Amino acid sequence: MIEEKFYDSPMDSDKLIALMECVEDKLAEDITPQLLGKWPNTYTYTKAVAENAIKKHGDDLPVGIFRPAIGSYTFFLFYNIFILKIHSDIKNYL
Repeated sequence: MIEEKFYDSPMDSDKLIALMECVEDKLAEDITPQLLGKWPNTYTYTKAVAENAIKKHGDDLPVGIFRPAIGSYTFFLFYNIFILKIHSDIKNYL
């Protein structure tokens, strides 16, 4: 069961940012499997690290963390709300 709490991050967010700023893309790609460890994919890994960044640096922010159960539905909503809105705005602008 997923609870409404901060979970332990696989890596400190500041350290991951510093690491990625120092390595070439190819090296980052090569070390990704070692970084992921038990995490199933980069989405879940970076989401946990992002939550760590919010926990560390967002004390004065009203924060809500949402963990959608079905990613495809989330994409569907994103596409319909965001992409179609931009397309509509561009079309109306032209």
